[in-house]
Amino acid sequence: MKSLRPHSRAQLRTKQQERSHPQHRIACGLYNRRVLCSSAVADVLGPLQLQPQQLRQVEQACVAIQPERLRGNVNELTNNYLLKDVQRLLASTPQALALPVGDWRGFFEGYGLGKEAFWKALRYSSDKLVGADLYTAGAAIVWLKQLGPWSDADIANRLIPCYPEVLATSTEQLQQLVDTLTGLNMTEQQVQEMIWEFPGLLADFRQEQLPLIKRMVESRRDKYSQGGFYSD
Repeated sequence: MKSLRPHSRAQLRTKQQERSHPQHRIACGLYNRRVLCSSAVADVLGPLQLQPQQLRQVEQACVAIQPERLRGNVNELTNNYLLKDVQRLLASTPQALALPVGDWRGFFEGYGLGKEAFWKALRYSSDKLVGADLYTAGAAIVWLKQLGPWSDADIANRLIPCYPEVLATSTEQLQQLVDTLTGLNMTEQQVQEMIWEFPGLLADFRQEQLPLIKRMVESRRDKYSQGGFYSD
């Protein structure tokens, strides 16, 4: 058997030097901060009563979120929705907790949309809103109203509940779509009609979609013209 001997003075000196090395201290500091951060996040998420695997997923999705902001998000969700619904939401879309939940809920309410509409956006479009902010959302709405024929009621009833990903699209990207369509010999009115019928194109336009969409718009125009509802 190998005998167990106490470390020699040289070995102890080497270990002390390793521990005092700047890289070693930095590594230990980072590790300790991660442990403290993980512990703080776990405490904040405690009221959600998540299963261990869910807890890890949410922690990973919210790694860059300050604990106090995260606590505010938890309170917003648990104060406005049933706990079991929040748990199901985070099981499928843990990134929802990384959003500034209170700010976005206030934004929706500003357009007369209730908790149900906001919940739908969290449930189905959280990944698209993570990179957005209220300034980008407001600028997109102003741009769309200037394009026409969108009104505040249209924004509230058609855009925000059904296509919240458009709120995360910059005005430069929105204008790029218009420039692409006009470059294909579409008139201003045709561009307006296409975006009115298919607002999702503003956030996800692919060139191969164009022929089918043009046929659908023209078909609808023909129907309205025959019924006396449309005039050039």
